[in-house]
Amino acid sequence: NLRNQKNRLVLEASSLTLQNTKFTFSGLLDESPERRLTLHLRLDRGNLSGWDGLLTPLSSYQTRGTLNADLSVTKALGSPEGELDLRGVLSLVGVQAKEKNSGRGIDQLNSKISFLGKQARIERSSLRLGSSTLAFEATVPELARPVVQYSLWSPKLNLADATSRPAYRTAWMKELRSTGALQHGQGGMTLRGNFSSSEGSAQEIPYRNLTGEILWTPGGTSFKGLSFRALGGTFRADGAWE
Repeated sequence: NLRNQKNRLVLEASSLTLQNTKFTFSGLLDESPERRLTLHLRLDRGNLSGWDGLLTPLSSYQTRGTLNADLSVTKALGSPEGELDLRGVLSLVGVQAKEKNSGRGIDQLNSKISFLGKQARIERSSLRLGSSTLAFEATVPELARPVVQYSLWSPKLNLADATSRPAYRTAWMKELRSTGALQHGQGGMTLRGNFSSSEGSAQEIPYRNLTGEILWTPGGTSFKGLSFRALGGTFRADGAWE
């Protein structure tokens, strides 16, 4: 429902249905030199079942869960550098995304994402990965820069839930904690952070008091300050592998 109002194009309350999810939205386009677009979007209890048929990255997954959103977007269209201002809240409730062939994936994802203009904050978030439960929080200091500062913890992580490699079938980490940053650059995604685990097992060798720092890139992984107790002694190491 569009109408002209002097130098503005006004979008009255309207709706759009995708799959079985109905969005309501309104806004205006101000034909000033900046050509400023303002858009308000709302979604109540959107059903994510069937979204694997709408979004290519989800095509190999079975999806379900609930999405809620109440967002306000402002963007200056007059120049490529026009700043984006995004405010409001998006929440995910009971979201599942599992591979259709193997059944592997995430379950019971619950998260609240608050948009604060040029920043975003991810709060009160948790998910299940196989038999493991993870909780996490994160911030995005600048939406224009793809950097996510995260904090993650798990009472017990079975590594077989995160990878299908046979070497990790009996590996687990208790009281896992990690803080760091995820960044997307020209070479792909990188992760830099520190981690700790009170006890666990790797290659069927039990350990205690594991700590260290890690840098992961698509081309390899490096670590420093790695320390843990095992086999009656204390091990310390720095290293890397491709």
